[in-house]
Amino acid sequence: MDLTSTTDIKPWRARRAEELLRGAPARRETFERAAREEFAPARTTPLNEFKVELAQRAMIRVLETLISTGSPS
Repeated sequence: MDLTSTTDIKPWRARRAEELLRGAPARRETFERAAREEFAPARTTPLNEFKVELAQRAMIRVLETLISTGSPS
């Protein structure tokens, strides 16, 4: 992959979370469940296990921000 070109970068999809969020109420409990499910298969080591919680919190924060500001269409 050529990191000097943005055409080679593909966004990651949170497919498990997307499935759980589709049609569900937009509230923190739903976001927390979706984040837990999305990162459940993650395999960690003692040196990087903190990253799962960090990613979950980031995901929840983004979802809450989108709800409070209105998501783009």
